[in-house]
Amino acid sequence: MKYSWFDLVGNVGVAILLVNLSAAATGKAGCSQICLFSAECFGRRTDCASLLFSFNMSAFMIEISWVAISLFGIYRCFRSVNESVK
Repeated sequence: MKYSWFDLVGNVGVAILLVNLSAAATGKAGCSQICLFSAECFGRRTDCASLLFSFNMSAFMIEISWVAISLFGIYRCFRSVNESVK
C-alpha cells in the first residue's frame, strides 16, 4: 500500500479526533465547548479531504454528518454566549 500526502492529512485528522474525544471523555479538555466542537469540525474536514482522493461514499457521508453536527454545536455555543450578554 502506498502512503500518500492525503493519507497523512487523514491521519492527522484522526489523531485530532482521538485526542479531542479522550479529553472530553475524561473531563480534561481544558477549554470550552466551542474549542471541542471546532477541533471536531477540523478533524472531520481533514478526513473528508483525504476521502476525496480515495473515495468511500459511506465514510464520506458519516464525516459530512459529523461536520454538520459540529457546526451546529459551534452555532449553539455562539448563540448561548450572545444570549447571556443581552
